[in-house]
Amino acid sequence: MVKVNLDLQQLVLVVVLLVVLVVLVQLEQLEQLVIKVAWVILVILVILALLVVLVELVYLVVLVKLELVV
Repeated sequence: MVKVNLDLQQLVLVVVLLVVLVVLVQLEQLEQLVIKVAWVILVILVILALLVVLVELVYLVVLVKLELVV
């Protein structure tokens, strides 16, 4: 049985820390490259989080349908 392990607290913490990092970098007006890299990492993490949630939902739906069929 394949189970996707999702710890939402850790995921939310990472996203919040990245947002804080981006805000601090923008306030300090440092290199634009740093801001872009931070935003890219943030976007990638959000997309990965959504994909993990989607996979988990699909897994649960398939599991329920299989139990209903059996």
